[in-house]
Amino acid sequence: MYKLLQNQNIREKFIFGIVNKLTDWQWLVDYINENYEFLKISDWEKYTNYQIPEPISLFSMLLNSMLLKNTKIEKPKFTKSDIRQMYFLAKFNNGIIEWKEAKTKISNEFLKLILFANCVTQQINKDNNTNFYFYWNIFINPNLFQIYDFDTLRTNQQELLDYLKTIKIQNIDLLKKVFMFNLNRTKVKYNHKLLFNLKDDILSENAFSFQHKPAPKYIPWQENELMNMLDTKYNGKKLLPFIGSWNGNDYPNIGSWTKSKLII
Repeated sequence: MYKLLQNQNIREKFIFGIVNKLTDWQWLVDYINENYEFLKISDWEKYTNYQIPEPISLFSMLLNSMLLKNTKIEKPKFTKSDIRQMYFLAKFNNGIIEWKEAKTKISNEFLKLILFANCVTQQINKDNNTNFYFYWNIFINPNLFQIYDFDTLRTNQQELLDYLKTIKIQNIDLLKKVFMFNLNRTKVKYNHKLLFNLKDDILSENAFSFQHKPAPKYIPWQENELMNMLDTKYNGKKLLPFIGSWNGNDYPNIGSWTKSKLII
């Protein structure tokens, strides 16, 4: 559950507003302004959980619901620039504004990285009929070109790289390196030491019992997928993901484990 919705009154008011197609959401903006602490990231290497700031997700849910119901939201007023930028990020995420406009609305360096990741994810979804919210793996796992089509990203490569240069975050060159490996179809060899270190966890009766092992960055997707498999549990009937999602974005995505994929 979102921390901002832990208060039952706020959670019920949020749900009631969506269900009843309310158009005035200034109360939500004011509540977020007062209760949300924006923890800014200045180093790509320290961005470990790839969590999206909660206001972006809440605004996205709200805007998506209004689009589905053909309802327009009254323009809210913001007292904090960061929260305003998160609102525009949500608008871009829902296709309300285009990339060209979104770039002019975002100035915070970390939020620019979020915008960049969102743009890349949208292009991946377009080419692969996927429904990723934010697909960070393209920046941390090489060899993904083996299972995904990146044609649109390649077409827009220079524009994306030009924007990436404007993001002033430490160690972002590491993100760019893996990103380009995937776009250029550069194959990275597997790290056999990683598999050797995990063999006792993999080859045991407790293998499928939610054995969470944080995956190192910059390992090929095959090894990352293997580590993700430990984040499952067999209940005697079926394999369960560590995190289940209503929209199919489970973690790990057990449904994607086809025979052809696993033998690559």
